[in-house]
Amino acid sequence: MKNKYNGLLALAGILAMAGPLAHGQETWPVKPVRFIVPVAPAGAPDRVNRLLAEKLSKKWGVQVLIENKPSVGLIVGTEMVAKAPPDGYTLLSTLTAHVQTPFLFNKLPFDTMRDFMPITQMAEVDVMFAIRADLSFKTMKEFLVAAKAAPTPMTFGSTGQGSTYHLNGSALAKATGVNLLHVPYKSEVAAMTDLAGGRIDASFSSFPSVMPMIQAGRVRPLALVSSMRSTIYPDLPIFSDIGVTRLDSWFGLLAPRGTPVEIVRKVSADVREIVRDPETTKTFAEQGIRTIGSTPEEFAKMLEMNLAGWKKTIAETGLKAAD
Repeated sequence: MKNKYNGLLALAGILAMAGPLAHGQETWPVKPVRFIVPVAPAGAPDRVNRLLAEKLSKKWGVQVLIENKPSVGLIVGTEMVAKAPPDGYTLLSTLTAHVQTPFLFNKLPFDTMRDFMPITQMAEVDVMFAIRADLSFKTMKEFLVAAKAAPTPMTFGSTGQGSTYHLNGSALAKATGVNLLHVPYKSEVAAMTDLAGGRIDASFSSFPSVMPMIQAGRVRPLALVSSMRSTIYPDLPIFSDIGVTRLDSWFGLLAPRGTPVEIVRKVSADVREIVRDPETTKTFAEQGIRTIGSTPEEFAKMLEMNLAGWKKTIAETGLKAAD
């Protein structure tokens, strides 16, 4: 894994030195640009991608299309981009699970790091651990005490086998000694619907997906999977308060390896301009989404740290996608 990262960081250095669009590329883009999103629509990724597509379409004068290709481990959509022509017209709008799959699957049809070029980390999102409203627990501590004493495991929902939320639940169980039963779903919306309907005890969800149900009194938030406390729910503990390793969730853009560095730099700069706009930052902050807008070099370094962190966490949980 170290050799792959040396190559990634070297690539980021090349990006930093690249100049404006080279001769013959100054008209890019001249046709629609596709953002391949390897998860189902709705939720926080959808909100970020839709806003970017709208604003980039105006800025570039061509349509930016969002194509959702959901699958276990993000494999289908990620493979599409890995094998796409490296011309800047097919980009991968991905999330945290991108750096988890190497440790969850024995074989992938692409190399998570080698086959892609970092463009920018767009945002981080707060993830909520919530329970159904008819349970009596008011705090995370009460939930953990009750879960340890329960004759059968408490159930928790996620966005699929081997997903980031599945890993969050496994890390929680490992750190606290609680026996939790995983229930996989195809989307956040499906998991939250069953949580509100009382069919599971708890679930993980991004802020944008869970907030309406909290406000309607259908589910109760207990903790945040985040590195910092929420400005919206400041009294909620974060996972590190209960001994769980930091597990941030992020969204970022990658290009197929071999994409002209000038195009990568242009996309990165244009996305950074959009996500760092004060109005955009404020809008997303109200939904538990922190806009980032990193350079390719910064994103490469973040990926390096993220990969190492998730390798350790996944090894500790012993989780595999086929479990």
